[in-house]
Amino acid sequence: MKSRILVVDDDEMVQTTIVMLLQGLPYEAESVFSGEEAIRRIEAMHFDVICTDFQMPGMNGVELMKHVRERSPDSAVILMTGLVLRDEKLEHAGADAYLQKPFTIDDLRDSLDKALRQKDGRNRSRG
Repeated sequence: MKSRILVVDDDEMVQTTIVMLLQGLPYEAESVFSGEEAIRRIEAMHFDVICTDFQMPGMNGVELMKHVRERSPDSAVILMTGLVLRDEKLEHAGADAYLQKPFTIDDLRDSLDKALRQKDGRNRSRG
């Protein structure tokens, strides 16, 4: 069974590129433009991973991650950013994995693998 990925980014080119890359990997992917749209999709359907931009108009990626943790606690979250942030700031955000833009398909695959391992570890410790 393919893992379901929701890509959240206000940049259509980024969305399209990530979804196209994921189509070549063992994932099902869809995308939305905002945190608010993401919450509506998460309430309607389960996603294994939410891959969200850090900086977006309205709700940012960290705020979205807090909603994901409340509404879908077994989903993993990957924060993507084009900003150069200090590692400590990202670590304190609490995502399962991080992607620094621009990234390669290998970076994307590695982040998804890490996020899914984190998710599986969390789910095993709960059960």
